[in-house]
Amino acid sequence: KTLASKVQISANMPEKLKIVNSSEGGAIVENVVAWNVGDLEPGASKLVQVTLKATEKGEHCFKVTALGDPNLRKEVEHCTKFVGMSALSVEMHDRDGTDPAFFGHKVSYPILIRSLGTEPLTNIRVRAFIPDALKLEKTAPPMVDKREPAIGGEVIEFKLLPQIDAGNQVRYEVFVEAAKMGVTYFKIEVMADQLETGRPVIEEESTTVVDDREAPKVQIKKLGRTKKGD
Repeated sequence: KTLASKVQISANMPEKLKIVNSSEGGAIVENVVAWNVGDLEPGASKLVQVTLKATEKGEHCFKVTALGDPNLRKEVEHCTKFVGMSALSVEMHDRDGTDPAFFGHKVSYPILIRSLGTEPLTNIRVRAFIPDALKLEKTAPPMVDKREPAIGGEVIEFKLLPQIDAGNQVRYEVFVEAAKMGVTYFKIEVMADQLETGRPVIEEESTTVVDDREAPKVQIKKLGRTKKGD
């Protein structure tokens, strides 16, 4: 065994793999990263690392070459299968910040579902719990598939949405009438194939319903005291 001197390591990437960063000492030029390792004693090793990003799904391969003296050359090919990933975001609030809401007035809850990953979301199911203090008026779009009573209110379920493509979003809105005074809670559950079974995304919005009629004014008359003489 002899000393390996002037050792250099380089990794050459195809067009579909982009270099994000490399371990210390790595020089990146376009689609190539190289390290000047120097001398390696017999039996010694050197670890180098590179972080890559695929621009397309599928299996992508790149070659790594090590050179050194005397007349040392080693080339290996490394392949990785890149797959897409789905991600879901849910936002909900009462429109225009209508909290508190007046008794007998209308309140609506916009619901925004975003597909944030690189793969689409599939079979999206949206359920809403409407408490007794709120009375359902309508939904937009009018896609309610089920409506059934529940403890403390009722549950509506929108029709199954087959898919939301990556980077896209869908919007629902539930319109209700404030029917009972006090603090009440409107809740939604969102499920999709990509979520773990039995673990939906849950959002809840509180609304305080108050009476907009003026409270009766109470007049207080101040009575003077009469001093009694000695």
